[in-house]
Amino acid sequence: MKKRLFIVFLCLAFLALLAGGAWAAEYCVDPGGGGTHTDPHWALLAAQSNGEDDIIKVVQGTYNSTGSNYFYYYSSEGHSVDLRGGYTAGCASRVVAPANTILDAKGSSTVLFFQNGSGGNISVDGFTIQNGISASSGGGIFARSHSDSGAPVDITITNNIITGNSAAATCQGGGVYAMSYADSSSPGGSVTLTNNTVTGNTADYDGGGAYAGSFSTSGTGGTVTLTNNTITGNTTTHSNGHGGGVYATSYSGSAAAGTVSLTGNTITGNTGGGDGGGVGAWISGSSGGGTITITSNTVTGNTTTHSNGHGGGVYAYAQEGSGSGTAGDVILTNNIIAGNNAPGTVAYGGGVEAMSYSTSGTKGDVTATNNTIVGNSSGHYGGGAVFDGNTGRVYNNIIRGNTATTTAGDIYLASLATADGYNNDYHEINGTWTNSNGNIDADPVFVGTGDYHLQRTSPCVDTGINTAPSLPATDFDGDPRIIGSAPDIGADEYVPSGYVILHRDGALWSSATGWLLTTPPYYPGTAYAKAFKLWENGIYLILHKDGAYFLGLGGLGLWNTNAPPYYPGTAWAVDILPGVILHKDGALWYSDTGWVLTAPPYYPGTAYAKDLEVRSDNSYVILHKDGAIYDSASGWVVTAPPYYPGTSWAVDMKLEEGGYKILHRDGAVYDSVSGWITTTPPYYPGTAYAKALELVVDRYVILHKDGAIYNSATGWLTTAPPYYPGTDYAEDLELQ
Repeated sequence: MKKRLFIVFLCLAFLALLAGGAWAAEYCVDPGGGGTHTDPHWALLAAQSNGEDDIIKVVQGTYNSTGSNYFYYYSSEGHSVDLRGGYTAGCASRVVAPANTILDAKGSSTVLFFQNGSGGNISVDGFTIQNGISASSGGGIFARSHSDSGAPVDITITNNIITGNSAAATCQGGGVYAMSYADSSSPGGSVTLTNNTVTGNTADYDGGGAYAGSFSTSGTGGTVTLTNNTITGNTTTHSNGHGGGVYATSYSGSAAAGTVSLTGNTITGNTGGGDGGGVGAWISGSSGGGTITITSNTVTGNTTTHSNGHGGGVYAYAQEGSGSGTAGDVILTNNIIAGNNAPGTVAYGGGVEAMSYSTSGTKGDVTATNNTIVGNSSGHYGGGAVFDGNTGRVYNNIIRGNTATTTAGDIYLASLATADGYNNDYHEINGTWTNSNGNIDADPVFVGTGDYHLQRTSPCVDTGINTAPSLPATDFDGDPRIIGSAPDIGADEYVPSGYVILHRDGALWSSATGWLLTTPPYYPGTAYAKAFKLWENGIYLILHKDGAYFLGLGGLGLWNTNAPPYYPGTAWAVDILPGVILHKDGALWYSDTGWVLTAPPYYPGTAYAKDLEVRSDNSYVILHKDGAIYDSASGWVVTAPPYYPGTSWAVDMKLEEGGYKILHRDGAVYDSVSGWITTTPPYYPGTAYAKALELVVDRYVILHKDGAIYNSATGWLTTAPPYYPGTDYAEDLELQ
């Protein structure tokens, strides 16, 4: 009986799967005869009416979408279709490389046409799609899926080259037109474009390279996502042609808009007839909602040609449609927006215009954090950036070297209720910050023309604010956002690549320039030098063991030998940071206020203190020689590990996000998050070789007392210089 019931259950389950369309039909297009069809036309024709989801595999080669071989899929059955290129003969295996599978319309029609009338997802992956001319939208790809059943329908376009296509007059999406459309209360589906190259396409209206939209008449708008695409040399020609490179939109007629997200794209050399020479991003919902997020994109050399064009590089517009809700937010982080132009006589935002708008409801917020916006121009207002919304939050940005014909070369603050501007580098602004601090006006010192990485000497290094809204975890390159004491200003976080070693007699060895042996600060045989601090601009401090200090640049400099802090013959000083010196007994001497001699942390006669670290909020941490930690904000940490009384094992310490690392004299490292690192190398018990510790990105660097360098990523550097075995000369280390 149990066996019979089990068989019945399997049969019912099988029938349910058939009824639900869980089994996809597979077709193989092989012109050599090893598949089900020899041309995509016939495979698409079979798939559109077979009552199943479909996977169509296409063997590598060139296929012409012309005449009777027009590549189209027109279905109202509500099933999904997945078109994949790159297969070997007989569809035996696959290499995803769009240049190996070419679909060419030869200027006769749209290359690929998909219309799903009753739902069903659409996916296109791994083709070169070229030379299409559409009688409507989508010269390269027209992909539209329509849902009225309550289930969203998705469109995914990945790993393609889309080039030399055009859309008709008053139509959209020269290279790609991708639209997920929902009736009644159905939510809009997602539209995703990833790893495509979209180049040399033209449309009259929106989206010269690509138009990506999710619409719902009554439900919520869907998500539109563009990631790691290269979008270059595309054009919209009409004054209503927004987004010369790409136009991305999410809309709801009576609910909330969805999210539009652009991440890691390169958008260069596009031209828009309307707003957004490179990018047009628009969200609208009758109840507002939604977010536009633009993150880690390179947007350069784009232009909007309209006399009233907005956003030569980027135009991001969040709208509330009914007059009673709250419009969506716009967030820009880690972008490089450079060399874009809005030359019209009443144009706004040569680099970017970010706006949240409502006719009678509430505007949303606009946030810009750690962007580099340089070398852009406007024929009217806001050469670099225009910000408009409820609250504008502008933090850690480089917005410099931009020009505007009328006013506000760098920043134009439009109708913001509140404008917060913190730790930005800019020169010219129109409007007034409501709240501001830490802004500078200085050359950011980039590596070179068109290379917006920071040099060590940049005033933007370590001068951002770590409480910035939407502060990214990484920078534009994927390096950790905070490497030093604070985030850098701009899209790049400076990563040290060299180092400087302090000799106990005051000489300096630089990995870039070699030995500095001038006097001062070098006094052979004195063993006076205890600590070393190097600034981003090359200025350095050397601490004398008796409390004097030398401030230098190259071979020039000046000693401070006033008392305090200089007390000859006392050997009291163990560490120095800008404005403060640590006493071996835990006292602190400040250059502006003098001595702090309270306990804790000062315990006369103990000689316990080994290292001092200061946070951006001026709280500090002192390392005890036995591994205990004194934190001015919370007091002593005296648990084991890392505290082992009477051992005198700890020689140096570095703070990092969420914790700290302590260096053992034998090269082991204690991590407050993960515990001890006691592998060899760098740990050699009983050697007492380790002198200093530095942290950079995901690795650490240890200085050997004889000048060798251990890098946890690359191992030992034991060449001379700087390594001189048996000399015991090296006292401190700074990265540069």
